[in-house]
Amino acid sequence: MEFKIGQKVLVKSLKKPGVLMEFLNSKAALVNVGKLELKIPITDLEAIINAKQSEKEKVSAKKFKPQKNLPGAPRQKSLKLDYHGFTKATCLADFEKRLNQAYLNQVKEIIVVHGRGQGILKNALIQYLSSINLKLSFRSSAVNDNELIINL
Repeated sequence: MEFKIGQKVLVKSLKKPGVLMEFLNSKAALVNVGKLELKIPITDLEAIINAKQSEKEKVSAKKFKPQKNLPGAPRQKSLKLDYHGFTKATCLADFEKRLNQAYLNQVKEIIVVHGRGQGILKNALIQYLSSINLKLSFRSSAVNDNELIINL
């Protein structure tokens, strides 16, 4: 079956619906599933028939411009993000974007420096990570109590 940009699809392995955002090559596509854009093999997609798209989904499909890996570019194994002095809203907005990029670039580990203080950023990050439909694990660093380690 042929797929079209902006089409609703089912990601069979995740058993979750998504929106096809872009074809990366003949074997993989970028699919928006919930809050994340994921690289999914086309063989793992199934068209959702008779699904009506809202105007918002149609607009987001047109405006979406993902950042891509350059062919042959080295992949990072670890990424360190420092959110000292950030507000909760700014931290979460930036973290969501960077988590998406890290996942697409197959980064294995993210170290988030959230600071000490009252734990507002740490609790917000843990709540966000617990709410997304993505296989990952996270823990507080054994070395620095102001860091959160996320394994993708």
